[in-house]
Amino acid sequence: MIHAASGGVGHYATQIAKYLGTYVIGTSSAKNKEFILQNGADEHIDYTTESFQEKVSDVDFVFDTVGGDTVIKSLDVVKEGATIVTITKSNLSDEELEKSKEKNIN
Repeated sequence: MIHAASGGVGHYATQIAKYLGTYVIGTSSAKNKEFILQNGADEHIDYTTESFQEKVSDVDFVFDTVGGDTVIKSLDVVKEGATIVTITKSNLSDEELEKSKEKNIN
């Protein structure tokens, strides 16, 4: 899953992930759906009208360029042993850090 897949970093991440042979889920607003799909995403989630936590589960990898509660909400959709990478400054609470440790999230 790539958050903000239509952004400056996200659209490159989408292309790289697809080149590497992964199934890519990209989030953006509806106006950027076609752009994301053209860049190789297999699935699009409109973050303005849909909750990604309700649409996906058991994700192996999350790349976050948004930060804030997006990275925190991503803890709920990854499977045990998954990896979450954020390029923003995100401070997790002790409870959230404990949750990530319980699920063995990198």
